[in-house]
Amino acid sequence: ACMILYDAPDLAREIIDWLHQLRKTYQLPLVEYLKPDIILTHEDCCYNHGMMISPGQFMAFCGPAYREMAEWKAALGIEMLAVDSDGDVGQLIPRLIGLGVNALYPLEAKANRDLLALRRAHPEFILLGGLEKEVINEGSEHLIDAEIQAKVPPLLRPGRYFPNIDHTLQPMCTFDNFRRFMTVLHDVLNNPEGSFPRT
Repeated sequence: ACMILYDAPDLAREIIDWLHQLRKTYQLPLVEYLKPDIILTHEDCCYNHGMMISPGQFMAFCGPAYREMAEWKAALGIEMLAVDSDGDVGQLIPRLIGLGVNALYPLEAKANRDLLALRRAHPEFILLGGLEKEVINEGSEHLIDAEIQAKVPPLLRPGRYFPNIDHTLQPMCTFDNFRRFMTVLHDVLNNPEGSFPRT
């Protein structure tokens, strides 16, 4: 898939354009009607050492579609346009900002990206996720407090951070661990609204 950008760039552009036309035809009308707070789209163009394609290729092939989605966001008054990408997103975030995207999820913990450094480098960009999902798995519950305490308070102070696990729960997750994770997170956030089962 990465080599197609070199071997058949016209085909790559056709595929990207076709997918973007699907968004315009089927998703944009829903967005216009529902006026959500956030639009989330998927890229997954990073791995543990950075981007899978060069930043230049990303801007040339993917950039126009993202720029147009950012224009929809602005025109409709939607607060957040987020991209989903795994891996080390250090190279990706500046490109997204340049295209008008203002958020990224899930900030995969295994990529070992320093979230505080990302926050300092891009203070207006919205970060979502970043908490290791595996601490909720059976046998890992002793890691829950440290994971939340090490990341959430320092990221909350400057703002524009939504704490969440990186990706969805795994089959090894237990309900007791999930309840503990959410209770600790709720306490750290000092959220005056809502609660989580504590029994």
